[in-house]
Amino acid sequence: MSGVVAAIVSARGVPFLSREFDGCDLVLAGSYGLEIIYPDIEATIDGRAAAARRSLDRAFTRLSDRLDDCAGTILEHHGYTLCVHYHLVSTGCRPRIKELIADVGKDFPDLAVRNLPTSYEIVPPGDWTKADSLSTIALNYKLNDSDRTLTIFAGDSPADEPAFEWANARAGVSIKVGASDNTSAQYCVSTPSDLIEVLECLWRMRGPVA
Repeated sequence: MSGVVAAIVSARGVPFLSREFDGCDLVLAGSYGLEIIYPDIEATIDGRAAAARRSLDRAFTRLSDRLDDCAGTILEHHGYTLCVHYHLVSTGCRPRIKELIADVGKDFPDLAVRNLPTSYEIVPPGDWTKADSLSTIALNYKLNDSDRTLTIFAGDSPADEPAFEWANARAGVSIKVGASDNTSAQYCVSTPSDLIEVLECLWRMRGPVA
């Protein structure tokens, strides 16, 4: 749609997003926006992320070597963050994963560890969220006039809460996909299919195309 900037903001890395959305005219913000590529302007990489890349690579190598005995573990390198998923790991083996993650946190003081419900994230230091990536995108496209710009953000996880709040603060629209408990989103839909229906409604309401 003319006059619309569409962005995917994800915990996944830019290489993954580039494969998933190949050929789409989208802004792709990977690793929560530490790396952002645009269809029409120069890419941005957060300075903290760039400085931490060597330590992330070393931590990934170490974990790759030591997690082999924990069947079901999924280790992902997203470029500027690492993620260790343990939802498929037996309960008895999970303390071993916790121990290995603690060792990484101790031996790589320039990295930070986030403990999520079924995974650990190893990230560059600093307090940054998906809201920071939205701020960067808005700045680069000069979209900071909330009287002339309508922000619509949809997400389905606790990591999306700062982005909901960012959209709300700009008098925008925030949509939670899934359970509506404990969210700052203004609206909720049950499934991704419901969200697609909302977007299709907006498309139909767009008015005549010049």
